Amino acid sequence: MTDRATVAPPPDAGLVAAGCRWERVTGGGLEVRSQACDLTTGQWRVVWEPQRQGFELRVDERVHELVIQPWSLPPDGGPDSIVATLKAAGHLPTASDCQLVPAKRRPLPRLATTFILAPAKPVPAVTPSGEIPEPPCGPYGASTHGVRYFVFDLRRPDRLIFVNEGQDQPMFDPSSIVGH
Repeated sequence: MTDRATVAPPPDAGLVAAGCRWERVTGGGLEVRSQACDLTTGQWRVVWEPQRQGFELRVDERVHELVIQPWSLPPDGGPDSIVATLKAAGHLPTASDCQLVPAKRRPLPRLATTFILAPAKPVPAVTPSGEIPEPPCGPYGASTHGVRYFVFDLRRPDRLIFVNEGQDQPMFDPSSIVGH
């Protein structure tokens, strides 16, 4: 079940668009500060989806994209074990050479770090026909289609959190993601 409460905007949030408000959304042992907007393009909300075990960005109740998803790690598995977990869940081809690599530090708690899922060997940025290819490491991998990464917090070594900020400014504050 999703719990919602209106909250103050993050200190560095800048102006909030007319028709938007900040709220706290919880689900799956996580809490995040997100915007809820009633715009001419529809009602935009970040909601917890129990079936996907993640937070989705929805427009008029239609799923736009998955934005936050916690993943359980096996005991003593560490963050790198997510590759095998994603392969077992069918999110990565079993023959893929994707790996978790350290990512540019985001504004996170001191004991947390970020990783991206990227191919072990460089891949062309465009196809021979000039198209931008699909992300080589699937929907959880690094992409030219937006900012995607995993957060690992030493205080919760049994969990890795996938974060998809998208192509534009996210409708949630990534630094506000906390676990219970």
